[in-house]
Amino acid sequence: MSNIVPTRTLINLWCIVRENRSIFKITIGLGNDLDDLKKVIKEGKPNYFVNADADELILWRTNVASNILRNKETAIEPYLNEKLDDPADTVRNTFQNVVGNNIRVIVDVPVTEQPSARKKPRENNIITTDGPLQPLSGSLMISRNFFQEVESILLNGQSFVIHGPYQSGKSTFLFHLRTSFIGKSLDFAHLTMAGVKGSILTNVRTGFYDYMSFMLFKETLDETKTFAHIYNLKDPLYILIEEFQYIFTNPELCEVAKDFFREISNAMNIHYVAVGTFKLVDLKKSDSDKLISPFNKALFKQMPMFSIQEMGELFNLYQSNLDKNGVLLDLRTKIIEESCGHPASFMILLKIFYDFRPTLDKWTRVLQGNLERYMNVTHTKLKDEIEEMDDNEKEYLRELTDYQKDHWSMELGDLTKLDDIDNKLLDIGILYIMDINKVGFTSCIILRVCINATFPTSSKRLSRD
Repeated sequence: MSNIVPTRTLINLWCIVRENRSIFKITIGLGNDLDDLKKVIKEGKPNYFVNADADELILWRTNVASNILRNKETAIEPYLNEKLDDPADTVRNTFQNVVGNNIRVIVDVPVTEQPSARKKPRENNIITTDGPLQPLSGSLMISRNFFQEVESILLNGQSFVIHGPYQSGKSTFLFHLRTSFIGKSLDFAHLTMAGVKGSILTNVRTGFYDYMSFMLFKETLDETKTFAHIYNLKDPLYILIEEFQYIFTNPELCEVAKDFFREISNAMNIHYVAVGTFKLVDLKKSDSDKLISPFNKALFKQMPMFSIQEMGELFNLYQSNLDKNGVLLDLRTKIIEESCGHPASFMILLKIFYDFRPTLDKWTRVLQGNLERYMNVTHTKLKDEIEEMDDNEKEYLRELTDYQKDHWSMELGDLTKLDDIDNKLLDIGILYIMDINKVGFTSCIILRVCINATFPTSSKRLSRD
């Protein structure tokens, strides 16, 4: 039972734990302060917050449907609306006009205080297995040339659609833009297309414009007024959009979104960067009743993998910040080859090295014995996708594993005309376009997932030598 005495009028607040997306509800009085709120939250999840004092909890105000944030593939950072730093502020002042069941509080815990009794080893704030360029993750961050190049062109009025596998750096790129725009005092809106879900439950078109107008202008406008605001913009407005492939989940939403982006392509002062999976290449197709695609003015780009030079920079940062002995050259080569430059895979391997510090002759044994425990939600999702494939798809994927680390030829002249199975493997992130008319497995870790999922016995495994 809580020792906090609620003051008069009570309010229910739905909360979510940032790390594991656990959702729970607390009740508190409007007159209670945020220090009280932290105590009630701690009592609401006593097992999870057992090693953190209430005043150490980090709270962020938000307002988003629970089904959006429950999906671990959805970046949570765009919803960190305001960090609640003042313990004396009241609940009434912080949470006004609370109705419905939306998530209102995102709860973070100090990294050093996170419970250690979990299946996967505890993360630290320097290395995470979600990818090396996570926002606010610490010192292992580099400035990528791709980020700078796209930003420069964007600021000259060019919009972009960028596709790539999960955890390949797309969200991190948007955060690079966000940080840069703040420094340059530029106007921008950072949103996730999955966030429109709650708004379109009753009327897709109305809900879409309710959501977009609020995200762009902080007020709810109808379609006509939204475009009036857009065409009256005096200064450039940049839209940064996560999870853009979400528009394909609803045919009507897809058509409404296309209408919106077709219209804003004619406006002078609004530009966008939309990121998502390979599914976005379908946006190049012309509509049946239109001569051109609504995205014909956007530049389509694939998110590049880390280059050998970029991975070398990360190794050097690791040595400077975490381990003065660094990673031996031969082990660097092993990690580079195994990761294939895929950011999340690279970080998983670096994390394993950091936790075990193996010598070269013990690396293979350490990797074999621990890799599965370090795999994150992306790899679990891929395993599930493979298990749901039909027999023909599984057989096709099984045959592709014979290529192992090699690349193979595929006609990529028109990405909208690929075979369905190749399109699917590219969309879920199993395959990656390596060069002109060349594809390969996104990383050797993902190749391992495919081998283990399509060869249920131990008769065939990727050589780890």
